Amino acid sequence: MVAGGVFQHALRLLLIALAAFALSGCGMANGGLGVVQSSVSQHTSCPEAYYSGPVWAPDGDTIYYSFQRGIGIGSEIRALDTRAGVDRLVATGGKLPQVSPDGAWVLYRNATTLHGDRWDVFLARADGSETRHILDITSGTTAWSPDSQRIVFVDAPDGDANLYLYDLATHASAPLVVSVGSDINPVWSPDGSQIAFASDRQDSRLIYLINADGSAERRLTEFNAVCSRSPHWDDPEAWLPDSSGLAFTRTCDGYRVVQIADMQGKLIDDWSRLRHQSQWPEWSADRSQIVYQLNRNNYYVIRAMNADGSNDRELAVDAWSAHLAPDGKRLVVVSHDPNGLTALYLMDIETGASIPLTSNPGNGVCFH
Repeated sequence: MVAGGVFQHALRLLLIALAAFALSGCGMANGGLGVVQSSVSQHTSCPEAYYSGPVWAPDGDTIYYSFQRGIGIGSEIRALDTRAGVDRLVATGGKLPQVSPDGAWVLYRNATTLHGDRWDVFLARADGSETRHILDITSGTTAWSPDSQRIVFVDAPDGDANLYLYDLATHASAPLVVSVGSDINPVWSPDGSQIAFASDRQDSRLIYLINADGSAERRLTEFNAVCSRSPHWDDPEAWLPDSSGLAFTRTCDGYRVVQIADMQGKLIDDWSRLRHQSQWPEWSADRSQIVYQLNRNNYYVIRAMNADGSNDRELAVDAWSAHLAPDGKRLVVVSHDPNGLTALYLMDIETGASIPLTSNPGNGVCFH
């Protein structure tokens, strides 16, 4: 440990404690936002690190995320217990963790080519044990079924991207959607009965639905004749919590905006009223709140609003990733720290108050 390292560490913990004290009046369930402390030793001469892809475990306390120590250095999957203040290694050589809905497994992947056209997909127990390679595919797109028994993924073994299902019990894969064109971006409905996906089989990229057993494939969205030039892209983003509708992004004349359709394809909401490009909507479990990203001339902000569109408010600026906790009251955000380095923050979506969860080792001291 370098001279002054203990002082820097103590100072950081003191600042976090003070921030947590300031946030103690936020009225959060389960004891507030909590304080996360470093649980490992410090090191010197650390490169800038990159934090990305944070997702919540169903317990509402643990955040899984990708951590890379520097450019050209292998990435890690790590788990941060926001209540106990413990950060641990789950797996090496992986990115973009996805936790199974039952919390038992972590799915992650790693590009095996420089251009990202081949991906190895791995599965590990939530505690990091039983890690195994399950897929070698052309796309890094995967999604869990709500019962945690299957994984839908995109692969293009013959040139066109199509959808496949991987069964955890049998370790077998089988085609779900095979068409002329590319079928991509699958999103499983919360009740497990349907999968939404995008397909360009009719030139424009539109959204289709298929039952999880492979039956009743049908188109949900139609080409928007208002678009004066290509591309016209519809991409599924998130289902309503009760599976009664689907939020999707429509790219028309280079402008991307969230729209919401019911199961007959009828638009029930259009976020063009926000006057800026929008994407990545996420509903709280009780359907009362929506968190989303707004693009203001390539400057990204995280906002939240009530499900009826009222109380639209800004939560974070210069933030490119955010995910709601299961309780719908807290948010994990990827943004820049005061030194301009990436970091994870925990935020109260009602007040916008936040505390740092990580310290970027690019400042010369590593905490992990």
